[in-house]
Amino acid sequence: MSQCINPNCKCSNPDDTLFCQKCGSELLLAGRYRVTSLLSGKGGFADTYEVLHHNVPKVMKVLKQQNQKAMELFKREFQVLQQSNHPGIPKAEDFFEFTTRDKQTSLSCLVMEKIVGKDLEEYIKEIGRPIDEKCAWEWLSQLAQILAEIHHQQLLHRDIKPSNIILQPDGQLVLIDFGAVKQIPTIQPGGQSTCIYTPGYAAPEQERGHPGIQSDFFSLGRTFVYLLTGKDPTVLGNPHTNGLDWHPYTSHLSPALVQFIDRLMEPSVENRPANAQEILAYIEKGRQPALISPPPPMPDPVANKPWKILLPLLLLLLGGAIWGAIALTKNPNSQTAANNPTASPVPTNSNLQCSTSTLVKKSGNLYGVIEVGSTGIKTEVIQELAVPNEDNLKFKSREDTETKDTTPSDPQAQAESVSAVKDKIKEIQERFQIPCEQIVIYGSSGLAQESHKDALAAAIGQETGRKVKFISVEEEAILAFDGIVPSARRNQVVTIDIGSGNTKGAYLESTQPGQPDKYTTFGIPFGTKSFTKIIDKRPAGADFITTATTEKDKLLIPEIRNLAGRKPGLQNLPRVYLAGGISWALFTLVRPCQPEQTIETQEERIARYGRLRPEDINTFYNNAIGDQKTLFKPDLSQCTPEQRKIAEVDIAKIQKIFKRDNLIAGAEVLRALASELNFAQKERIFFARESIHALPIGYLKQQLENLQ
Repeated sequence: MSQCINPNCKCSNPDDTLFCQKCGSELLLAGRYRVTSLLSGKGGFADTYEVLHHNVPKVMKVLKQQNQKAMELFKREFQVLQQSNHPGIPKAEDFFEFTTRDKQTSLSCLVMEKIVGKDLEEYIKEIGRPIDEKCAWEWLSQLAQILAEIHHQQLLHRDIKPSNIILQPDGQLVLIDFGAVKQIPTIQPGGQSTCIYTPGYAAPEQERGHPGIQSDFFSLGRTFVYLLTGKDPTVLGNPHTNGLDWHPYTSHLSPALVQFIDRLMEPSVENRPANAQEILAYIEKGRQPALISPPPPMPDPVANKPWKILLPLLLLLLGGAIWGAIALTKNPNSQTAANNPTASPVPTNSNLQCSTSTLVKKSGNLYGVIEVGSTGIKTEVIQELAVPNEDNLKFKSREDTETKDTTPSDPQAQAESVSAVKDKIKEIQERFQIPCEQIVIYGSSGLAQESHKDALAAAIGQETGRKVKFISVEEEAILAFDGIVPSARRNQVVTIDIGSGNTKGAYLESTQPGQPDKYTTFGIPFGTKSFTKIIDKRPAGADFITTATTEKDKLLIPEIRNLAGRKPGLQNLPRVYLAGGISWALFTLVRPCQPEQTIETQEERIARYGRLRPEDINTFYNNAIGDQKTLFKPDLSQCTPEQRKIAEVDIAKIQKIFKRDNLIAGAEVLRALASELNFAQKERIFFARESIHALPIGYLKQQLENLQ
């Protein structure tokens, strides 16, 4: 088929036709290129097509933005690619203008050789694990040589990232997408260039409009953080330090490689390598140990095998004999744990050093809290303060570590889930020096009804020496309520936590005078991802968006209406506090930079709530079903620099966690709740920013109270 590139048509036509059967535009572009398919229409500047020239496949980029700056960049990209003869840079072959039949639209077209292979972002996702050290040194060398060629031409690439690097079948890398390329001499000291960059990969000076060759080196370092950990830099970003928290994932790497990547990413330009030749010299020196005895590749993160037991051996092989010896002294012969899950088993990995299965306060004021959820293992490090702080809080979250993506809800994934818990315990011990006895584990309400939960708890107990308690929907709702609702508002608020598998919440009801108020909890068996699965069962050819609305009316509305009839507080209480991932997405993508100090009482300021309006839910829904660029590019112009950085990190995380279908399904859950619980009549609606910490803090407080 021949594809028409008229942006107002894009009709497919038979191969033997010369003009589009719908709009009449030319199909044999410039008299020699026939468009066969759209490769990518997601680029901000250009669409990418495959074309045939004498039956040889080529790639053609068609500029979408016709402003002067975009056209200058597009022509510059052609000139750079046409002049280069480096095998790591694609060769441009043609540049021409295409005008539609009605003369209303003129498009700039750039034709280049087609590079066969996969981009590195796609490659990492396909193999399911990061690259090993030997591969890292080899790829660093290849890319440094490509950068040496680019910089020799007095050019900057300005957009180095995994998706812009192609791995060819012969193992050679090619750097693509030169749409942001710029000549070095045109960037004057104190001047400012066009701000073109990818968040998470761009150097600080590039974000400010002052890029240099060291900016490309910074992006190279960030690229290798992704390749060596499998994690996007935006997910690892620490907005308080402006750096990356990636060292916890580098135990399989030599200190030389880790230090080198850190140097590439130095915040200060002066502390990065001066040129590509300096990088190549360091690579030649640093890669020698890896060539002699390369460390084993980091295992498949889906399998979550206990690879860390190889760490002492790896350190010895790399010359770290002293540290290896220290690690070995902590690993005496393991003992077989008891099969009785109710006993206090001796862990098979005695490196965990747990003397009891329950919470014991041994030393320090830090605690580890691990949640075994339906779709992953989450970890929170909680600090107990000696006295309440200025916000009258006795416990505060110090850090939540990266979630381990496992499926504890699947009985077949038990070994994988147990291994993930072991890794999390070890990470807590090594990073924060928290005794094993001060680590508690609970199973979320989503797992509480699973038939295999006892077997899972027994397996975790046998391997770690820690007891696992599964909490009910009611317990989870009450713990969250206590953790996020200020005392002055306890009789005015209903909390609603929209999780991935269910939706639950709580409110307080007054009882007889002199009697304590009682909790009323509620739940419905629909959450963001479980409702997505229901919609996915639609008939072949049925539209997801239409089906989502149909299923909302058929399932969600009756369920919530029935619930509201049985629980009058849901409609009558004046305030709603929303929690859960989809509520976070709603607030971040619709009101990302709203000042939090807009709430009447000091207590609500302390609790860090963000104000929402009922109409925000419809805005969120309309953006989710519409243009994804609009959805993930909210207005950040009113943000402070700190707010902007946090918002960009959160937006990147949301894009990683939620697929578009999840956002649509979650928005429908929100719409159903809003309509049936009369959100429009509520005095206030808030998103509880701290709700993510409320459950682990509440569970820890409960366990400490049990000790007393």
